[in-house]
Amino acid sequence: MNKKLLLPFALLLTLLSACQTESISGSYRPELGRELTEYDVLGIELGEDISDEQIGTVLDNAGRLEMPRQGRVLLVQSGAVMPDGELIDAMGKLFQPVPMSGYAARSSSQMNTDTTTGQQSPRDLSKSLRLAAAQAGAQTVIVVWGVLESIDEMHGSTAVSWVPIVGSFIPDETKHMRIRLKAVVMDVRTGAWEMVVPETFMSKTKSSSLKRQEAKDKMILELKQEAYAKLAEMINLRFVR
Repeated sequence: MNKKLLLPFALLLTLLSACQTESISGSYRPELGRELTEYDVLGIELGEDISDEQIGTVLDNAGRLEMPRQGRVLLVQSGAVMPDGELIDAMGKLFQPVPMSGYAARSSSQMNTDTTTGQQSPRDLSKSLRLAAAQAGAQTVIVVWGVLESIDEMHGSTAVSWVPIVGSFIPDETKHMRIRLKAVVMDVRTGAWEMVVPETFMSKTKSSSLKRQEAKDKMILELKQEAYAKLAEMINLRFVR
């Protein structure tokens, strides 16, 4: 590599911090159980003996997933006790969301449990989720997962400020952030499902040290509003009849 290019490249590396990834649901709370996975929601048992004939039968009987207009949906955000308000609002413009916890329920003596983890098996979890939806009068379950990814760009020109309190008001960092979502839309009666993945939304903002958290919170809120609105729109266009 040309030595003249090494210095700018090294400087760029020092000005960009490592990429950070966090769940849209915030910090994990192990005391509530564990987060739901696709295997839980879909009832997929790893290691189960499945024949090609079974797969063929399911494929032959697969139908088109449909949702009633303004119908009730059981709405779950993995890793959240309650779905984000922005997610509920976005779905509420098209459906009647019934919010539910996004943690795998801890087992009881009546449940068929995994003896190692003490948790319900994925098949039981999926059936429990569908039963809860049926009891609420919902014909569809929507489970949402998502991550927020960010990287910080430091502005070296402000690093020489002699007065910290003054420097605290000077924008010295640009945060780049994006949100990626995926959702499972599942028919309560049959267990048929489809995956919906909206486009990635990105944003950036400059901030000073005193306004850092406020700027980050505002950017997360705006990204969630955009992404959740797009997810609801895609579900509406694809499934509502």
